[in-house]
Amino acid sequence: MRAEPRLGAAVVAVLPGPTQVTVSCQTRGDTVSTAGHVNDAWSFVPALGGYVSNIFVDDPAAWLPGVGEC
Repeated sequence: MRAEPRLGAAVVAVLPGPTQVTVSCQTRGDTVSTAGHVNDAWSFVPALGGYVSNIFVDDPAAWLPGVGEC
């Protein structure tokens, strides 16, 4: 979890996987690449006050369906 949707932003939380989170919105940020996937979408998790790359959210869509833009 980062303070902003950037890889260089301060870490605000570290979550063990898998962890269920509730996101309030999503935005574009730094591109993240892992395990053959590439994505620049990040979701805000209000309970933790930070952003998580959508690449780590268990959904096949890069941009989460039904979640508005921040």
